[in-house]
Amino acid sequence: MKNFTSIALLISKTIILYFLGGMLLLSISSQAASPRDREYQIKAAFISNFIKYAHWRNIPANTFSFCTTSERVNTIVELGLDKERWHNKMPRFYVVTPGKESRCQLLFIDREHHQEWQDYLTKKRLKNILMIGEKQGFARHIGHINFFLADNKLRFEINSQRLASDQLNLSSSLLRLARIVHSEGVE
Repeated sequence: MKNFTSIALLISKTIILYFLGGMLLLSISSQAASPRDREYQIKAAFISNFIKYAHWRNIPANTFSFCTTSERVNTIVELGLDKERWHNKMPRFYVVTPGKESRCQLLFIDREHHQEWQDYLTKKRLKNILMIGEKQGFARHIGHINFFLADNKLRFEINSQRLASDQLNLSSSLLRLARIVHSEGVE
C-alpha cells in the first residue's frame, strides 16, 4: 500500500509539472507574439466568421483561396486558420500583389499595402472577391468590410451597396452586427 501511495504521489507531481510547464510555454509564446500579431490573430477569427456568412456566385470545386497582401499577415492567418473548412472547401493561403488576385475568393489588404491597392482598385473593380481592410475609409472607398476600433474594441463596417454590385452577399445576421457605410457620393 505504501508503494502504491508513493507511486500515485509521483504521478500526480509529474502531471502537475507537465501542466505547469505547458502553461509556462503558452505564456512565453503569447508574450513572444507582438501586439500587432495578436491583433491579426483576432482579425483572422473575425474573418473566418465573415466567410461562413458570405455567399459567392462561383467558388472553385475544391479550395477556398484566402489572399493577403503581406507575408507576415499571411503567416499569422495561415497558422490560425489552416484547419478551417469554408463552404466545404480546404483553405489555401496566398500573398498577392495588384493584378495577381484572380484566384482569390477573399482579399485582406493590410494597412501597409493600402495605398498601392487603393491606387489599383480605383481603376479596376474586382467581382466575386470579398475585400477586407483595416484603414479608415476602406469600405467607403474601395472595399466591402473594414475593421476599426471603437471604445477599445474591434468593430467592423460593411458597404452593402458595393457587396451587391460586386456579386457578393452577406447574411443579414452579420449585417446587423456591422456599422453600415455607403460608397462615397452615394446616399
